Amino acid sequence: MPKIVPMLTDKSDAEIMAIAERLMDNLMQASDEIDFERHVRDFTPRLRSLVSEEGFVRACRDFQEHYGRYGKRAPIAVFRRKGSVAVVWSQSCEKSSDQLVASLVIVKGPADTYLVDHALVY
Repeated sequence: MPKIVPMLTDKSDAEIMAIAERLMDNLMQASDEIDFERHVRDFTPRLRSLVSEEGFVRACRDFQEHYGRYGKRAPIAVFRRKGSVAVVWSQSCEKSSDQLVASLVIVKGPADTYLVDHALVY
């Protein structure tokens, strides 16, 4: 009998948050370290085609100059969409008292993997 894999949108909030936290931790650590290959490793082909290494490095340096490294995140919401989920956090940074928004859209990848189709901190 074939294994039935539940849709990403059928997972509980806790299951989705576990996936999202792992993906976002990698993105933020790679941004802090300005490590392009690590940053894009979980991107969908669509998102990967939109990000150049030069643009990534410039964005990281600009962000770090203004905000510093990423700090703590607090989850706000999980949004289920047709074929994807979006997760939103409140985000802090070391050099600013501004309360930022971090967001991530996750889609099912090949096999039992999950990929980032959109990520933004603003």
